Amino acid sequence: MIALLSGSIFENNKDSIVLETSGGVGYLVRMTALRVGQYREGQEIKIYTYLKVSDSALDLYGFQNLEEKDFFEL
Repeated sequence: MIALLSGSIFENNKDSIVLETSGGVGYLVRMTALRVGQYREGQEIKIYTYLKVSDSALDLYGFQNLEEKDFFEL
């Protein structure tokens, strides 16, 4: 499981970001519009993640802290 990502914001969308790691890999991370609005392109961040596996997709969700992630998992 992917538990933590750090890198720079490559792109902001309305409900997700693309986070580029130092190795050059870009991850699409789903977040609330409120969180996405707090970040700007080029900003260095570190976020906790939750990987949701389903029959049709692999979705990666991002959280600013562990409390947010724990609440999401409930």
